[in-house]
Amino acid sequence: MRNEFIVKTLGQIQGYRTRLKELHWSSPNLKIHELVDDMTKSLETYEDSLAELSIALWGEIEPGELVVKSSEDYSLKDLLNTLHGKAIEIKRECNKQGLLWSGLESITDSFIVEVETIIFKVNMESKNL
Repeated sequence: MRNEFIVKTLGQIQGYRTRLKELHWSSPNLKIHELVDDMTKSLETYEDSLAELSIALWGEIEPGELVVKSSEDYSLKDLLNTLHGKAIEIKRECNKQGLLWSGLESITDSFIVEVETIIFKVNMESKNL
């Protein structure tokens, strides 16, 4: 695959997924546990769509091409904010690249809404702790 931005991003997403699993296993209550599950599913769907659209545009991702970068975030709220920021970064890159990236921009817009919804729900649940 020739697009280094996407390859780097997919490696970062793998790190985010790992951290989400750790947070899932250490959730303080069932509601947070379920919200982490929801975020993990959304991230997996987004990652798969991002990779498949990228393959359509730039070719296959070769085994070993992704470099997984672990997340530095150890709390759910911090990780959610990082995910939100990364999605905004991807959207800005889509805008910069033009129409070729319109499909990537569309799935990123949907993912941003999902992240913002989870952030809202986690904040509401945190008030109940």
